[in-house]
Amino acid sequence: MKKLTYLFISILITFNACSNSDNDPIVSKGTSDSISPISAEQAQTPRVLFANIQNIEKGEDSPIIAQNLIEYIDAVPTGGTIHVSIYLFEYKPILLALRKAYLRDVNLNIMVDSGDRSNNNGTVNEINSWGDDIQIVKIKNDASSTAINHNKFVLFSEVATDGNTLKNVVLQTSHNFEQVSLSKIQDAVIFADSELYNAYLKYWNAMKILSSSGMKNYTYTEYTNSTGNLSAYFYPKRKDGKRYGEDTFIEILNSITDPSTTTIQIGMSDWSDSRISILNKLEELLSRGATVEIITKTSNKGPKILNALKNIEEKGAYVKIFNTSQINIHMKVMLINGNYKNSNHNLVITGTQNFTNNALWNNNETSLILTDHMFFPKYEEYFSQLKSLPGI
Repeated sequence: MKKLTYLFISILITFNACSNSDNDPIVSKGTSDSISPISAEQAQTPRVLFANIQNIEKGEDSPIIAQNLIEYIDAVPTGGTIHVSIYLFEYKPILLALRKAYLRDVNLNIMVDSGDRSNNNGTVNEINSWGDDIQIVKIKNDASSTAINHNKFVLFSEVATDGNTLKNVVLQTSHNFEQVSLSKIQDAVIFADSELYNAYLKYWNAMKILSSSGMKNYTYTEYTNSTGNLSAYFYPKRKDGKRYGEDTFIEILNSITDPSTTTIQIGMSDWSDSRISILNKLEELLSRGATVEIITKTSNKGPKILNALKNIEEKGAYVKIFNTSQINIHMKVMLINGNYKNSNHNLVITGTQNFTNNALWNNNETSLILTDHMFFPKYEEYFSQLKSLPGI
């Protein structure tokens, strides 16, 4: 029944979006005050969302993340503010929700990639047609010839709930705003946290300043909350116009102090030969007794990576590779459970960063690191479910 409900909602939203064509007359801002408060469950943050595995296995869409995003947009009251930073944006139901928010006088700030690989022009033109008081930032990332704004996050200044208001909401996901993303393995996390919200907003504004040119001069920043259990890393990892520091994921793996008691699980979309050092480090940890499990896909893999994956599997690691034409994993997650920095911890590292050089040194990306967090068992369970899916 729940699957049918999601399917019905997705069809209904798509129908409504299609009925609001680009040729519709533009209604003046402030002429609508329709708002739909989020449910009590949605108001219980932090939250984690995953694509429905059964749907993905059957080749069907899983609209869970997109639908929750739409419902949060629909709950922003008049005078509220939404900031978006997204790589690919063509999904009409989300566009329709933002238009409805604009008509009830919500302040919209939309940041999109404007490189040759994204083609967001149609969406930008449509948003521009609503009115001239929407802030649209088009990022032309010049940190490399193929650099992009690969971010996928939305910030809400406030969201109405039943009888209350949720403030400073951050939604971070692996999910682009496009139809095809609904059929991929995805994750999303949602926080209502003023410090985290302000850190993301500062990042958004820093990207805005460098949007037309100068991303190569971006200065990498990190945020960690007062308890030390939540950190956000804002890429590209650059300083003074060049690469800065070491590979973040190698630094994390280097902090494992007793591999023999540690399990490392990775669910990764893209993995290029330029980041083979991560696999080399995993092989070293495996030789020292670590449990290593990797789930990835056939496409966007260099020959060195494919050979290294085969090699590490032969040495005892668990490796599952999905055939992209059947199952497509788009999440970018590392789970660590064991002796880390001389104490027993579990970590969830999630966000938008693929294992490519561009993702580390040039792209606009975000990683969240959650230590001993309530999300860990949920990610661990989801990873276990992914292992049951057929691979090659």
